[in-house]
Amino acid sequence: MANYPGRWVLSGGWAVDAWLDAETRDHGDIDISVFLDDSQALYEYLAGWELVGHDAFTDNINQLWDGRLLQLPAHLHGRLARPGEEIPREGPLLADGGFGAEFVLNERTEGDEWVLYFDPADGKGPARKPVVTIPLERAVRESRYGVPTLVAEAVLFYKATAYKGTRHYLRSRDHVDFERLLPRLDYDQRAWLADAITQVEADHPWLGVLAML
Repeated sequence: MANYPGRWVLSGGWAVDAWLDAETRDHGDIDISVFLDDSQALYEYLAGWELVGHDAFTDNINQLWDGRLLQLPAHLHGRLARPGEEIPREGPLLADGGFGAEFVLNERTEGDEWVLYFDPADGKGPARKPVVTIPLERAVRESRYGVPTLVAEAVLFYKATAYKGTRHYLRSRDHVDFERLLPRLDYDQRAWLADAITQVEADHPWLGVLAML
């Protein structure tokens, strides 16, 4: 991603390990956060890659992304092109099949605020009402890997709220990442995290732990 013209940020499990200064578990892929308004630049930059897009209006069918504007929430699975090898039509695109990168598309406001959570009652797409935001200048720091990395409190917010309403909500590894990373957060980071989670789910199980710190 060194010469990618848009903004990109390491996120997900590798970001957790970056702030823990250790590799704590196996990772199925590398999560890279990019912004929806840079999606055409990403498509052009990754020429020669096979990119499969999943968004709010796409059924669970693995088809190559043609650069069309995706509707949030959206992500892309990517690997270098493998001529002649057929992409599975159904099911997850696993890292052992070469899909080791996941590009998570995000929205940002004109005032350079990263939108972390939308009001689900507002439907789908960029017109939704932002509920939780964080200034870009606060959201990103250079980690021990020497790359722009999502700050710990925002990583944990995503893990606290991702897949809400589905069977993937609060996976076991999300709880483990929370327990390991929480001691690294200072008072302001913990306060921000507690406030952000409260705006989404006032009885979230992590709030009790945060209140005791």
